[in-house]
Amino acid sequence: MSPSQSNRRTDAATPTADALRPLMIRASAGTGKTYQLTGRLLQILLNGAAPETILATTFTRKAAGEILNRLLLSLARAATDPKALDGLRTQIGDPNLTADAPAPLLLGILQSIHRLRICTLDSLFSQLARSFSFELRLPPGWQLTDEIEESWFVDLAITRMLEQFDETEVQSLFHMLSKGQAERNVAMRLQQVVQNNYAGFRRSHRDAWRTLTPVKAPPTKAITAAVGVLDSSASGDKRIDKAMRKYGEWTLTGQWDAIVEAKLIAAADESQHSGDPVTYYKKPVPDDLVAAMQVIYAKARHEFVMRLKMQTEATGDLLESYDRNLGSLKQNARRFSFDDVSHQLAAWIDRLQANQVSGDLDRLAIRMDASLDHVLLDEFQDTAPVQWDVLRPFARRASVGAPERTFFCVGDTKQAIYGWRGGEAKIFDAVQQELPNVDSQPQDTSFRSSPVITDNVTKIFKNLHRHPAYSEREPHPVGDEQWKCHALHEFEDAFHDHHAAFRDRPGYVQFSTGPQGEGSASEKRALHERYVATQVRELADKIPGKSIGILTRTNQTVGRMIYLLRELGLDVSQEGGNPLIDSAAVELVLSAIRIAEHPGDLRWRFHLANSPLAKSLELTSAIDRKIAYRESLRLSSELRDRLEHEGLVATVTELAKTLLPECGEADRLRLRQLIGLANQYARAPQSRWSAFVEMVTKRRVQRPREAQIRVMTIHQAKGLEFDAVILPELDGPLSKPPQKCVTIAPSPTARATGALRYVKHQAWGMLEDQWQQAFGRSIAAAMTESLCTLYVAVTRPVHALYIYIIPAGKSNFNAKTSAALLYHALGVTATVEPETDLYIDGDREWFNALPAPQETPSAEPKPEKSNAGETEISVERRPQTKPTVPSNDSPRRSVEDPKQMDLF
Repeated sequence: MSPSQSNRRTDAATPTADALRPLMIRASAGTGKTYQLTGRLLQILLNGAAPETILATTFTRKAAGEILNRLLLSLARAATDPKALDGLRTQIGDPNLTADAPAPLLLGILQSIHRLRICTLDSLFSQLARSFSFELRLPPGWQLTDEIEESWFVDLAITRMLEQFDETEVQSLFHMLSKGQAERNVAMRLQQVVQNNYAGFRRSHRDAWRTLTPVKAPPTKAITAAVGVLDSSASGDKRIDKAMRKYGEWTLTGQWDAIVEAKLIAAADESQHSGDPVTYYKKPVPDDLVAAMQVIYAKARHEFVMRLKMQTEATGDLLESYDRNLGSLKQNARRFSFDDVSHQLAAWIDRLQANQVSGDLDRLAIRMDASLDHVLLDEFQDTAPVQWDVLRPFARRASVGAPERTFFCVGDTKQAIYGWRGGEAKIFDAVQQELPNVDSQPQDTSFRSSPVITDNVTKIFKNLHRHPAYSEREPHPVGDEQWKCHALHEFEDAFHDHHAAFRDRPGYVQFSTGPQGEGSASEKRALHERYVATQVRELADKIPGKSIGILTRTNQTVGRMIYLLRELGLDVSQEGGNPLIDSAAVELVLSAIRIAEHPGDLRWRFHLANSPLAKSLELTSAIDRKIAYRESLRLSSELRDRLEHEGLVATVTELAKTLLPECGEADRLRLRQLIGLANQYARAPQSRWSAFVEMVTKRRVQRPREAQIRVMTIHQAKGLEFDAVILPELDGPLSKPPQKCVTIAPSPTARATGALRYVKHQAWGMLEDQWQQAFGRSIAAAMTESLCTLYVAVTRPVHALYIYIIPAGKSNFNAKTSAALLYHALGVTATVEPETDLYIDGDREWFNALPAPQETPSAEPKPEKSNAGETEISVERRPQTKPTVPSNDSPRRSVEDPKQMDLF
């Protein structure tokens, strides 16, 4: 009998099928999603389920670890503490749980913990792919790539694709992709096309890019007559006549884009359907001119649709060629991204379903040595359709037959902020239709935030309509702004009042302006950020030991805020880490690598000649260009020889050792992490050392400890909480139009049956209604994601929320920004002056009601053990045979592993 079976309780204490019914919880921020998921896990295990039959997925390893920790701690505490046992009974909803149940279950789990799948989706999909590598046509020994390697593959695929076309084909293709406009960098343009459209291509049928229907053009005689009418306009109004002659000239010269964007011409076309009179500067336009404009509009529409059709088809052909080349490169290199694995799995499942292959889940159970009977999904709103394609068979099977099989998922569509990487919030609603047995349950009581925070969150999102630009809801939106307004009202209608579980928890909300700056927008921004940094310093002095989160919209602001805060002497850390180039020592090592490949670029020689490496590299301070050039050539030759014979890791280690006497602890840590990245790069599919430099400048590596003050983007803050939150950057545009392709699909989870290149909203009227609706939905989705981002930002604090904006005239609060949205939603009436509190709620001295902080050990950084992107190693210098430098078509194999020991 297995440990899990021995823990099965009596029938009287066993949860009923209703208690373990298929359930989707729509849990707002801070309401205990992890608590609910852990509770369902405990229910299932206490019901006697074997650990290997359970699958619980989330999106980060940190979240998966937290779920496992809570599971084990809940059982351990309940086994020894009666109060904890009562808490466990409450959590699982079973008052009959006996005191002797937790301990045996804990022992059984620990004995089978390697079989309990609490993991990320990426980890699950990797395991599935390795179990079915042959069926997925994956090569033996395949590995996963990271973002840096993925960018290398993208560049190689575009290069190879261009090499396959002859000059005429490239010119024709590029002419269609670039709308006939001249552009300098062909590769950059192609990369942009790929970046904006490849995700849509992978989720669409191949013929989806050829579904746009052409529009018939008016007869040539009618166009000629219309131009004649416009040129001879004599309406009696100079402005009307001038506009008509301009439209006639545009028609003769083929300026169809200008005609498409002309509001008067669009109004003339619309009048055919609405019957409304056409006016220009409140003057009526004669009927003959209106009729002429309708003709040239029809011609412009024909030209526009034909060109868009060719561009879309060319884009589809380009993406198909790119996909083929990218797949070939990755297959040869035996390296794939998580997204590749997801699509491979989804395609395989599609083939099984198309061929009506039965028993596929039974085969899967055999390969994985388990039957996944219990499926629990966390953060479901961030699930991409392709991921749901893989999860769907497991979910369907698990959603019937409780309690032997169970399904449970939790998420919050208000926190769906990852649409840019494939997440689809509407999948939450679609799943309920695909799994009819699943019930839905809201959860809006926060166990995180104080009542002041939750009340203000409700106040904000229940009053979004107060913004003048979004006050009137259009029942049938047409233009982009109407679609944004529609999305805002939908978000507001779906929002439930938030409540705080801990009503006595102190809280405070402050909405303030910074100083009045002068000069350019960047100068005003710099002054504002410096002011926010001083406010953070004052707050940090008042709340020692309490966490402060500074949440920004962009990574650039993160870097600037960290610099300003450190300049004030504050201890600051960044979520996800910084690239290692925040260390001067690392920059010097990279300059040495750069000069090895680019001896003619004397910047690197100058940098090294004025550094602690100058002596060891035998560089002088000579400024004579000829001398500098000779030294650069000599050093480049020496470094190339060292790199090829001793390897990258040994070369970087020696350079780092030379710098040690001049380095502080922070630079020493960064040098250790640099050597760790060099070890990783030794197995990367690249032969150029500049690719290693690119990797170092882009890869974020976290420092080993967290500080009181943490700076990050709002996206990085999702899932985190802070005692106090600072929002310094809410002045930017509320929503930006998406640039990716627009698709039409039967449902949010289905593959697209139609795809179209993105066009400006002024041109939507040229398209059929289904495409106008598709473009409108894409605009609405972008607006919704912006509101979700704002929601995530204001729900991170436990006690206090500080919002700082750049002061501006009151008229500016009619702008379409997050700051203006808050201004109206909070009902601000205060005069907008520099360094003014526009809105305050709660206790300004909220921190005085908190318990005194406990003493903590010194936070001095200590030497770290090997971690991701970090290692401590020493490399012996010894001659080796010169390795063959691999081509770009094959992966670079790993070099001889260095001995592991304390480097510094």
